[in-house]
Amino acid sequence: MLSAGRVQKQARHIWVALGCSGHIDVALSSSREHSCSSFRPTTVVSGDCDLISSAGDADLRRSPLASFSGRGESSSDEIGRPNSGNIHCVEQRTSTFTSASTRRSTSLIGLTLAPRWLASDVAIAFHHHQPCGLTPTVWTSGLISVPLSRRMYHSWYYGTKLRNRVITSASSLDQLANLLRQEGDKLDHINLVVMLRQLQLLASDAAGKTVATSGPPAEGSGKVAAAVALASSRAVEHQVEALVAQTARLVRRRTKWYDPRNAAAVVHCTATLGYTDGRVLHNMTARTIARLNEAYSRDLLVLLQGLSRHAWLSSRLSSQASGRPAPSGEVAAKTKWKPKYRGPPLQLLKGVWQFLLAKIPTGRMPPENIDGLMRYVAALPRNQRPLDRDLLTTIETDLRVRLSIYAPKPLAGVLHVLASERHPVAPDLLDAAADQFIVHADTHGTGMAAARFLTAASALIQDRGRRGGGGGGDASKAAVHGGGEGTGRAAGSTEAAAPTSETASSSAAGGGGGKGLSPGRWLAGKPELLALCLKLMARDLSGPAPNRLVDWMAVLIRSEVPLASLASAATPTTALGPSALATPQTAGAIAPEPAPTTKAVAMPVGYSSTAVATAAAAFVKVHSATVEKVATDLSPAAVVKVRKMYDTYGLKYPKGL
Repeated sequence: MLSAGRVQKQARHIWVALGCSGHIDVALSSSREHSCSSFRPTTVVSGDCDLISSAGDADLRRSPLASFSGRGESSSDEIGRPNSGNIHCVEQRTSTFTSASTRRSTSLIGLTLAPRWLASDVAIAFHHHQPCGLTPTVWTSGLISVPLSRRMYHSWYYGTKLRNRVITSASSLDQLANLLRQEGDKLDHINLVVMLRQLQLLASDAAGKTVATSGPPAEGSGKVAAAVALASSRAVEHQVEALVAQTARLVRRRTKWYDPRNAAAVVHCTATLGYTDGRVLHNMTARTIARLNEAYSRDLLVLLQGLSRHAWLSSRLSSQASGRPAPSGEVAAKTKWKPKYRGPPLQLLKGVWQFLLAKIPTGRMPPENIDGLMRYVAALPRNQRPLDRDLLTTIETDLRVRLSIYAPKPLAGVLHVLASERHPVAPDLLDAAADQFIVHADTHGTGMAAARFLTAASALIQDRGRRGGGGGGDASKAAVHGGGEGTGRAAGSTEAAAPTSETASSSAAGGGGGKGLSPGRWLAGKPELLALCLKLMARDLSGPAPNRLVDWMAVLIRSEVPLASLASAATPTTALGPSALATPQTAGAIAPEPAPTTKAVAMPVGYSSTAVATAAAAFVKVHSATVEKVATDLSPAAVVKVRKMYDTYGLKYPKGL
């Protein structure tokens, strides 16, 4: 038997555990028979909802109160609480206000509700070890434990997760089409992003299967097999295009829900799928600008990459469709010939400027994202406006502070942007950047990064020399924009920036407008850097971009690298000059007094490392072999440029040139 005080305390614990708010200080003290009643020790489970169970497992089943199942009922009790269902966590109120009326009312309510709550679904679920669908945490005896601070989401979140699972489980384009037709109106903005990604994956798989099934045809059926493969590939393209267009219409209807991350994902996926709709792109750009304070640098980088690709696709498609009438009405909605997209607006450029000015000083933006954002920002239409000087100063400060974490690629990219905008860089910072590039380029560097670093260093040194000795700088700025980018250049800029071999040698010896202001002299003092750059460029020269043959040779010419002299020092038997004999040279041909058609094989002035000569010879060999392979694929303009560059260095033409 328990005393009246213990009974009152147990009743209060029961009341609070059930989630009831009120006052139950003397809930059972008004009745003598209840104060003498027996209460067994209770066990309270604390989780996201508080549950009561008797210490005896069979008590609930033997209790006559179990008849109050209330399962499936929707009625309410005297205080407005449902008779059945899960008990949700509410604020536990433990006030000690005790008026006479409150005591009488709470006594009646407590005695009436406690058995009904204990017999509800919650108690039954707990008895069968199914605590409200959530995992209980701590078992306590007698006292109520503190509920865990477990995060609960809105039901929309779980519905979105389930729909994402259904979308990602689709294994064919037909399944995605059925899903869009049946559940399209229920898909939210996150589901649509997942839909585009799954569509991108299935489209690439379908294209791969089409190529695999259209292998070498049997004899006599070549034309038929080719026609079937072409028809199947076109059918896949039309199906993908229709699905992307339908998804894009749903995206436009849910524009207001997009944040920068999902907006960038939409732009990137549509660019990969080759579908350009200016309305979708402008809407996603507007949402990114409106919620720029929520963006990450990666989101802006993905957005700018997608917009840049869309602009390129739009210009290419418009040039292809220039000879056909422009579609309109329903025809335009069903085709991919959309109005030309001219690139992101100027407001995005201003937003990215503000973002970089705010985020770079924090020191938490990855250098790769700084490089990528600045590369695309420099390419955005600016109406002939230079980049913000405060932004360039911020980037230079970050480069000086965090130079040790810069990889070769972002290091070369950031220097290239600073050089293209003619932002002065201190000599000690340029030397430290060169040392950082040398340390990590052999492992993490690329030929493109090496070409960009040489271009940026040469432009910065030349600009420093002009600031010291006077002179214009338009030609150097054009040279910076023309080097190491992997795109086609005009022949005029290459020829204007290409000095003769004698000029390069004299610059390496100390010319160029002043002591220490020549790119050739600066590179002569860093033979490890030049050897490493030549090695990386030779390694990546035979890639899928034939224009590297022109661009990277132009980079060496602008950097005043005596390529022919270095190569001949490493391989004295190499034929030199376009008019040299094809037969191997004898020992007399490499005497201290060379013939007019040959070059001296001694190491150029200022270069004392044999590694540089070896790397130069390897570059010349790889370049010549690559030109021979792709000579038939080069355009006439590219052939003319390659010949002039070989004439500049006095090298022998490759075969087929």
